[in-house]
Amino acid sequence: MTDGPNFDLVLLDPRMPGVKGLDSLKRVIDIGSGARTTLFTANADRHIVRRATELGVHAVIQNTIPLNSIESVLRLILSGQTFLHSSLIEAPATGRAAKP
Repeated sequence: MTDGPNFDLVLLDPRMPGVKGLDSLKRVIDIGSGARTTLFTANADRHIVRRATELGVHAVIQNTIPLNSIESVLRLILSGQTFLHSSLIEAPATGRAAKP
């Protein structure tokens, strides 16, 4: 544990400047703060989703999710549920969501 503040939820984009992909996600989870760790990204394929869930992420949210859905999804995550958007589960390895 660190001496810093405790958070209920951590949103992490693995492609933000200063963030080193899933290594940063692993470091956040390893700190053991108890925060619900969420990958929030535009560029996730099934391999990233699989690796993130193996590391212990609680949710993967495409940042293209409708704005009016974000609050509901965050409440779901904070209630202890896991969230993976269906487009991510069906995403091909190219990083683009499968077309319906």
